[in-house]
Amino acid sequence: MRPSLPISWCEGSRARRVTQGIAILWVLSLSDLFFTLWAHQFTPFDEMNPFAAALLNQGLFGMLVAMKVGLTFLGVTIFWRLRGHGRAELAMWAVVLAGPRGCHPNAVKSPVANCRIRPAAAAIPTGHSR
Repeated sequence: MRPSLPISWCEGSRARRVTQGIAILWVLSLSDLFFTLWAHQFTPFDEMNPFAAALLNQGLFGMLVAMKVGLTFLGVTIFWRLRGHGRAELAMWAVVLAGPRGCHPNAVKSPVANCRIRPAAAAIPTGHSR
């Protein structure tokens, strides 16, 4: 029987931990972007981010993608350059942990972190036909 390979997530060099955190940040950011575009196309929702909402309402999906990727790249670059500092690593993990929950109270109720599902009262049949 072979011994299992040791996978240590919290031990070792800070640079490796920061790299793992940055990879998680990219996955969260791109999945948020994907689900935002998907929810805009296929569900009734209100985007909570005012910049993203303006871009979505005007149909500027390319600009939204560029903004999201650019801001994520900027943040990741800051974390990478400060990877030698313990406080920067702590801040990065705080961002990773806060990412899926969003930063507002409605995020817990919503399947997409930065949106609020609109009530579909108009879609419920009332028995009256016009």
